[in-house]
Amino acid sequence: MRSVEHIKFLAAFFNKEQVAESFMAAKIQAYQNAGVTVANKPVVAWVSYSAASSWSAAQFSVSVAAYKLKMVTDAGGANVDMAAVKTAMGDKMSVPDSGSFFSYVVAESGYSSKAEAAVALFAALNVDAIVDETYTADPKNYDYAMTLATLGLTSTSDVKIVTNQMIFRLDGTISGMANQGLDWYESRVANPDTAVAGLARVLHADASKTKMFFRNVAKSETPDIILESVCTTALPTCSASIAPQPIDMIDVAATTSGARMVMPFVSSFVAAYSLFA
Repeated sequence: MRSVEHIKFLAAFFNKEQVAESFMAAKIQAYQNAGVTVANKPVVAWVSYSAASSWSAAQFSVSVAAYKLKMVTDAGGANVDMAAVKTAMGDKMSVPDSGSFFSYVVAESGYSSKAEAAVALFAALNVDAIVDETYTADPKNYDYAMTLATLGLTSTSDVKIVTNQMIFRLDGTISGMANQGLDWYESRVANPDTAVAGLARVLHADASKTKMFFRNVAKSETPDIILESVCTTALPTCSASIAPQPIDMIDVAATTSGARMVMPFVSSFVAAYSLFA
């Protein structure tokens, strides 16, 4: 919820503090209404896989970033006990430090294959659902089969996230531009209430919640694409007719008069510098 408070900082520059306070009050109320209260809370983990690269070995990561954990609890879920997972995996899992982006890491090299590493990790996690944060350059076409293959799983894997079809992704809302940018990194920051509602929708199969950011790829949900055409609000712009004209640089070499114009300026600058130095 704190991510939206930047509006108070911006409002101060425009004497809009009261508007910002009113906006914050509405957002807090919306956030409180976004979640779901249930007795049996599904256990969730935030997981990703990264292939070997020039800066990192192939590995699985389990994020424990504070805002993600809070989002889970506010959406009516429970977070996986990573201390217990670490105990189960022993030295096959490294603990977070300041350079690991608050993630537990399982190196693929610690096992004979990626599939073996996946079996060990997901058995230790034993969660009801995961948020798959694995990067793809083409989320629009990233389907369930690709998700399973990337995570080292198959459609017959004996883990709850597969048997219960509870694998979510963050690319449920993307840009219609060529780069298919994730709205998760844009409007989610200013609208944490819609993020909680979006997670609650997939976590509890709650059709009353609006689809936003999250999609259940295990149930073949595809991204919603935001097109430029849906943006109908007219934004304030500057008129080109009243824009200041650029001041061209003086080409000293092209004219002796240019040299005469520059030298007095340099002399004045030196004199001013000596006066105030």
